[in-house]
Amino acid sequence: MKTELLEKIEALFWENAFAELSMDDIGKNLGIKKSSLYYHFPSKDQMFLETIGYSFEKYLSFLDETLVSGDLKEIVVSLINFPLKKKNLFAVVLQKGYCKNELVRGFILKSNLEITTKFKDTIWARFNMNKERLILFRSIVDDLWKKNCTIWCADSADFESVTNEIVRLFS
Repeated sequence: MKTELLEKIEALFWENAFAELSMDDIGKNLGIKKSSLYYHFPSKDQMFLETIGYSFEKYLSFLDETLVSGDLKEIVVSLINFPLKKKNLFAVVLQKGYCKNELVRGFILKSNLEITTKFKDTIWARFNMNKERLILFRSIVDDLWKKNCTIWCADSADFESVTNEIVRLFS
């Protein structure tokens, strides 16, 4: 039940900013009473934190699968497409400015350290990237997934040429 709730809440926060949704709005969107929400979550902040945590675990699972298999191009394509394709809230949490929320900021910082370690332990080792190249690689990929639809919705040929160029730069 809680996993199903978190899944639906994640979708709501993907589409709407935290400040835009009241507990009443969330309850209405989920088809449950506000009191039922409070049964599962003591506050809206706690609900959001648990949702981010749930989303983070899904993102980690994706990284665990993606970073250890496939060639560099498959990894680049997967990293760029994942946030939009899966509507993963954690993947866009910094873009949406949620780090301003005191409760969430610490979790985001800790989680990003874990992700950095995961990239270092896999990409660095598999593709012989030094620290600086790894930082550049992540920065480029992170920036491109933020622009994914606005750049490539109309022309997948551009997407192909950009991913090929990233692979060329980091191979």
